[in-house]
Amino acid sequence: MKTAFYLGSFNPFHNGHLKVIQTAFEEFKMDKVVIVPTMQSPWKFNKILDFYDRNNIITLSINDLREDNNYDIKVDFTERYLDAPYYSYKTLEALKEKYSGELYLLCGEDAKS
Repeated sequence: MKTAFYLGSFNPFHNGHLKVIQTAFEEFKMDKVVIVPTMQSPWKFNKILDFYDRNNIITLSINDLREDNNYDIKVDFTERYLDAPYYSYKTLEALKEKYSGELYLLCGEDAKS
């Protein structure tokens, strides 16, 4: 099974995020996409929506994409149980304990160095 993790603050979650998810299924033939919102990015110091509000927005936003295409999309709250700072490597280590198969990382346009 090919599972892609999509980490980010998703502040706000928008159509560009949905396009990345859709591309993961259509172009890269993922079996599952797991969206993992961060509690707080260690690199961004702007005001961020509440963790639970962002998760509700994400869940509502992916419903049509999931149902219309029969995509296996999940929101995972792993960072809620981790200690700050919330570095991606720590999150990925925790996710690796929960998921098996071929694991991939999706990155958005803002992940450029």
